[in-house]
Amino acid sequence: MFNYLKLLSECGINSEFISFEDLKIKRKSLNSFSSSKESQFKLKINDGNNTNIQANTVHLHIHINKQKTPGEKKSKLFKKYLLENIFLKDQFETIKRDSEYKNEPDYKVILKEFKKEFYVKCNFRSYLYNGFYDWGRIDQLNEFKRFFKSSEIPTYFAFGLSGTPEDPGNLYLVPGENVSPKMKIEDLEKWEISSFKDVMRVILD
Repeated sequence: MFNYLKLLSECGINSEFISFEDLKIKRKSLNSFSSSKESQFKLKINDGNNTNIQANTVHLHIHINKQKTPGEKKSKLFKKYLLENIFLKDQFETIKRDSEYKNEPDYKVILKEFKKEFYVKCNFRSYLYNGFYDWGRIDQLNEFKRFFKSSEIPTYFAFGLSGTPEDPGNLYLVPGENVSPKMKIEDLEKWEISSFKDVMRVILD
C-alpha cells in the first residue's frame, strides 16, 4: 500500500494536515517524487482553525516518469524493431498486451492473409552467456507453460542476438514448445528469421 505520509515527509510536510497555500508550494516537490508507479492519495485540509474538514479533501494524482533501466530500454527498442521490420502492418495486425504478469507474451499478432493468430514474447541479448542464449529461468518458463496450456493460440519467442536492440545481428522466432531457459546457438538456427517469408515458414509449419 502506498505510504503517503512518507511521501509528505520527504517533501518537507510533517503532517497529514496541510493548508491550501502549503499545497501550492509543495506541489512541485510532490510531482518530482520518484516512485515505481502512479500514486493517488488524499490530503485532509486544515481550515486555519485547526479544524479537520474531512468533507474537503484534495485528490492528488501524481504521474511519475519512472527512469527506465538499461534492460527496459533495450526491450523497448527491440520491440520497436520487430514492429517496424518484421511484423509489418501490411501483413500483420499487432495488439499490445498490457498484462500485469511479466511471464506472458508481449503481443498478440494476426497474420492477415490466413487469419492466423499467435502470441509473441520478445527478448534481446547482446551476447551468448557461457555459450548459451540465456533468456530466463526455469520458473519463468514454467509460468509461460501455464499460459500455453490456458490458451488455444500458440506462443512464439522472438529472440534477438548481438548487434543492437534496434538492429540485431541475428533474429529467431521459436515456438514455445521448443524453448528452454538456456539454448545453444545450434538449437536456434532452425528458427532464424530475417524476412516475411521466414516468419511464414515458422508459423505455418
